[in-house]
Amino acid sequence: MDPDSNDDRQDHQDLSTISLAMPSMSPDGAALSVLSGSAKGRVVRLPGKLDAMITLGKAPGNDLVIDDPTVSRRHLSIRRTEAGLELCDLDSTNGVFIGTTRIRSALVEPGTMLRAGDVELLVGVELARRRGCRRRGGDHVAPRIAWAQGFLTPRIAAIPA
Repeated sequence: MDPDSNDDRQDHQDLSTISLAMPSMSPDGAALSVLSGSAKGRVVRLPGKLDAMITLGKAPGNDLVIDDPTVSRRHLSIRRTEAGLELCDLDSTNGVFIGTTRIRSALVEPGTMLRAGDVELLVGVELARRRGCRRRGGDHVAPRIAWAQGFLTPRIAAIPA
């Protein structure tokens, strides 16, 4: 069969249209939320400027202090880079995990669940509620965030004016 025929092309995927590169993400509203342990519910925001960094650990002086026996004094950092949000293990004893994989350094995006020792964390995005759009009828439309199963799901909801 002719390699350039249309019938043959149906069986092969055109890889020239598929991007295999990790998307570049460095959202302005990036935040790290604690999902388990004694600090559950705490959130630290990553400043919006390039090279801004937050640290997590049990020692005072970290941006997010977590008093947990499985968390090191300086456990991890998240830094805003041109490529996105870079997560780094700061030579912790019990490691930083994404899923079941222990990492030293990785680019993360909103919706990434990770673990520092036994403490579960979520990289997310906070959207300002007051910055919405008005639509006909006077309702104020503002973005809301729903955290479900570790994924960031933006939802648009009408809020009475």
